[in-house]
Amino acid sequence: MERERLEGLLYQQNRVKYNQIRELARRFRGQYSRPLVGDGIFSIMKNYVRCSQEHLEILRLPVADSRLKGFTVIRQGVFFLAVNTYLPLAEQNFTAAYELYEIVCHIEKKNTSLIESCSLVLKGEEKNLEASAFAAMVLAPEAEILEQMELFQIEKSEVSVKETVRLMDCFGIPYDAMVFRLYECGITETNRTAVLLSRRMEAEQYSFDTGIAKRWLQNTKDEILFGDLPALLKQNEEQGTLPGELIWQDRIRMEKIQRIFLTSPH
Repeated sequence: MERERLEGLLYQQNRVKYNQIRELARRFRGQYSRPLVGDGIFSIMKNYVRCSQEHLEILRLPVADSRLKGFTVIRQGVFFLAVNTYLPLAEQNFTAAYELYEIVCHIEKKNTSLIESCSLVLKGEEKNLEASAFAAMVLAPEAEILEQMELFQIEKSEVSVKETVRLMDCFGIPYDAMVFRLYECGITETNRTAVLLSRRMEAEQYSFDTGIAKRWLQNTKDEILFGDLPALLKQNEEQGTLPGELIWQDRIRMEKIQRIFLTSPH
């Protein structure tokens, strides 16, 4: 089963396309990113969209159905990214970077799918291999992985569950995503990679026992963020740019949504 997962990577299925995505990720990192991105991916996304003369609203809301990881949609010319804070923070980071690929493709006019519908990410159904590869490369570039391995004196031949968790802690990505990156970068061979994938539960236990990467395994379900919407609502109210009735209706809707999430069983 673990070998089948490796065969499903873009790295294995289409090396030419993989290299193209790697170049795109490299250029993006060079222009908009910084070392060890982690949960800084959200501010990086905002900056990229702003520099592209577009607007992005990031909504971070707890949805008890853990199958829903996030989605992106465009409404009235504005990008809306929603990420499920019920998920571990590492998965939130990866979901945001996954959706970033969809936004980059749209802004660079490579596809218009976000206009026609929306980009929906369900757990275990991340069907866009290009988006998954892009997300992993933006969050954990090969050069930075090698740099961290040198810093922690990790030899390629000695990469174990513990070393993988330590690297996961550096990059703020899910354990499996870190294992895949080690494989794609030629750091672990097929057999070793399959073993690491099969020991995911051991990795989680090690993380909780030692505290290494523990924060990335915890959810942020108490975090409810509506992006810039509350500030815009207040601005419209203060400046009188919208009729009082519309402002009142918008405020009621937002408070209703907040109550739904705040009272939902976590």
